[in-house]
Amino acid sequence: MKYLLYFFLLNVINTAQSLAVPVIPNFGSGQTQSTTEVKSRTVERIESFHFNTGYTFNQSGSNIKVIGSTLTPETINTQTQTVNGISSTWKSIDLNTKPQYEQVIVGAGTQYNESLMGPGLAEHVIIDRTVDVESITNSVSIFTN
Repeated sequence: MKYLLYFFLLNVINTAQSLAVPVIPNFGSGQTQSTTEVKSRTVERIESFHFNTGYTFNQSGSNIKVIGSTLTPETINTQTQTVNGISSTWKSIDLNTKPQYEQVIVGAGTQYNESLMGPGLAEHVIIDRTVDVESITNSVSIFTN
């Protein structure tokens, strides 16, 4: 009896019909339109630092001569700096050892110029920039059947 009920249920399940209707689009024509608008702003700052770690020393003139035999002063270390693991030693001159001059012809026209540009910050540049970008895209699709 148990087998008969099982056989009956199995037969009923297998004989049930499945009915499906295909989906077919039903339109004559159409149109789709889209607009995309994108705006962006980029603000940036660029900073640049230029350091001189050495020096520039100049002496010049007319109607002068060096007292002694040295033209070059002694170099001394003025500061050691480490930035991001990179060390640099700033150098300058010992002003006590710079050459001394005297007039060749006393009373004649004489000119003497001396300049020293030591180590340190030589230039700091700041660039501020803003970039605005605007993009508009229009898309139209037309279709017919």
